[in-house]
Amino acid sequence: MALQSLKSGKARGMDGITKEFVVAFWASLKTLVLDVCNEIWGDQKMPYSIKFGKIKLIPKLDVPKWIGDWRPITMMSIIYKILAKIFTLRLKPIIHKVVHPS
Repeated sequence: MALQSLKSGKARGMDGITKEFVVAFWASLKTLVLDVCNEIWGDQKMPYSIKFGKIKLIPKLDVPKWIGDWRPITMMSIIYKILAKIFTLRLKPIIHKVVHPS
């Protein structure tokens, strides 16, 4: 469910892997992805290589001149994106009970 709910067409991370690649080869990658996610979940430690992101500046205008004319994005690995989505989906039903709306 987490993989399917990730948006398509997003920038690839440092690993160079897109959601579309993982979906296309899910039959071969499923065990590996689940093992990595379960190990991170169990150890409660995420390896640096997975939590490392690359910041890219995307121009907001055709000819950017000022720093405000750029939009920064951080490209994260697909494993990071999958884990973040799993956490989001698990917390969604209870987050309003522990975090004030403002």
